[in-house]
Amino acid sequence: MMHRIYALLGRLFPTKQPPTSPKRILILKPCCIGDVVMTTALLVAIRRAYPQAHITFAVGKWSMGALEGQTAIDKLLDIGTGANPAKSIGGMWRTVRLLRAQRGEMVFVPDRSPVLGLATWLAGIPHRVGLDSAGRGFAYTVRAMVHPDEEINEGEIYLRLAHMVGIITDGIHTHIDIPEHIQQTIEKRLAEKNITTPYIVIHPAGGANPGMVMSSKRWLPQHFATLATWLHHTYGAVIIFIGANDDQPIIQQVIQHLSIPYHDFTGELTLMQIGALGKASLIYIGNDTGLTHLVAATGAKTAMILGPSSPKRYAPYHPNAIALWKPVTLPSGGVEQQLIGWDWERDGIGVEAVISAIASFLSGRTT
Repeated sequence: MMHRIYALLGRLFPTKQPPTSPKRILILKPCCIGDVVMTTALLVAIRRAYPQAHITFAVGKWSMGALEGQTAIDKLLDIGTGANPAKSIGGMWRTVRLLRAQRGEMVFVPDRSPVLGLATWLAGIPHRVGLDSAGRGFAYTVRAMVHPDEEINEGEIYLRLAHMVGIITDGIHTHIDIPEHIQQTIEKRLAEKNITTPYIVIHPAGGANPGMVMSSKRWLPQHFATLATWLHHTYGAVIIFIGANDDQPIIQQVIQHLSIPYHDFTGELTLMQIGALGKASLIYIGNDTGLTHLVAATGAKTAMILGPSSPKRYAPYHPNAIALWKPVTLPSGGVEQQLIGWDWERDGIGVEAVISAIASFLSGRTT
């Protein structure tokens, strides 16, 4: 039924050619940290194509820290706290007012929500470029088709918006700049702790954001402990654990299995400080979380451990990162994968396979 409604609406909203030199551009991606980081590939493409344009990035409060100090962005706009700020009637009108106030000539929406597209139309933005999954992109003037079941990296899907307006995206990946003052802050903190290179950063938590909670994304704490012990003995590396305050119980589960020295920075760093810490590490290791995407986008060597989510869709969109996963049949449709009964011992990648892959990665061999 909804597909038919979207098809009808699509006929009511005309498509049209985009401008060749837009002066004021918006990017609308409310949630969540990983998806926002994936959008930085699109941001790079847009900035290269329109170097003189004023770019406003509208993002949710939860994820704003992931874009702190990014030179490609002229203005960060807090679009609200929810995963989809336009989902309710009140939220819709608040979003419309915020977007209208930016006086944008063109907006890019790398999101499948039909109400976000509707909000950009109600805001009076004349050129609207967005994803069209199963007809939900009816409100856009330029629509990039996405099949719900196709297994393509989200970063590549977002870049389709650039392709649709004639922007060349060859060689573009996710990208996060670390502001110099933040890098200096991390260097000072490491010196205060007498931590010298090499060090390795591990984030064993994640799987929670305003959009959903998916604790099954977390590799087992005892597996992280075994991996950390091997890394310490093999590379002589200091192990540093990071995470948010809410991650502390999970990280303590890892620590209780350890008999090696470590540092626990949980709850002490901002998102961008974690990026800076990871960038200077021997390797950053984490689950399928926004933090892992963030660090990978800095260019750091990064290993993402995936469970009930496909690396074809959700692996870091960067050549210096690897996705570690045991092939298993997953339901199609992306986010719906959270519904399966996942068991790490039965379904997930084991410690030996992760150790082997990381050893190859650090030695420069392909995995």
